[in-house]
Amino acid sequence: MTKWDAENDAKLVSCMANGTTEERQQAFDAFYRRHATYLYGICYNLVNRYKFGFFSEEDVFQSTMAKARDHASTFRAPGTTDPQELEDAVDAWLGGIATRVVLDFIRRKPNSVCLDPDLRSDDEEEEDETFIEKDEPGAADETEEMKLLREAIDSLSAREQEVIWAVSQFYVRREHQRTPTEDLDEIIGSLGISRDNFRKIKQRARTKILVYMSKRKPVPEAK
Repeated sequence: MTKWDAENDAKLVSCMANGTTEERQQAFDAFYRRHATYLYGICYNLVNRYKFGFFSEEDVFQSTMAKARDHASTFRAPGTTDPQELEDAVDAWLGGIATRVVLDFIRRKPNSVCLDPDLRSDDEEEEDETFIEKDEPGAADETEEMKLLREAIDSLSAREQEVIWAVSQFYVRREHQRTPTEDLDEIIGSLGISRDNFRKIKQRARTKILVYMSKRKPVPEAK
């Protein structure tokens, strides 16, 4: 325990933002001790809600704490001096940062994703999975269809690719279940588009993929 542990959260965050180098570090250390347990629980719940598998609660926790330290000036203290109300306000702020960190992880390209089978066929009942190594094109075990699918996705606009990867990431972790409404709303919000626009972009991208692949698939030789 240090003298900083007796300070309220408004003072700690203010020093994290505006103090000397030593004050910032000491204030952050006290801030970390006070909020680590609560924040780790929030990160655990967020990660286990999405279950994407390419980031952990520790990843989210460390990123959130780093952002809180580096962007302490963004905290807006409520008009109160009550320690508990200040602590609750900081916890809410940290929860918001953690949620944005998770969405940032979701939007990044993992090493491998399973693409929604709807992207491969007009047959809505097709259930076969297709895995693509997004950072390793031309892998030895990559089939011709997978290579063609990669090319088709690469031919899309940046926004269309973003939507397709987001949909596919949800798909593989949900094991053939459609994305729940609340989760879909959250990922759509992270992309900064409306639900209607999201659906239009997804459908347009899917159509482009199917057209691209149908034009380039080799024609079977006649027997």
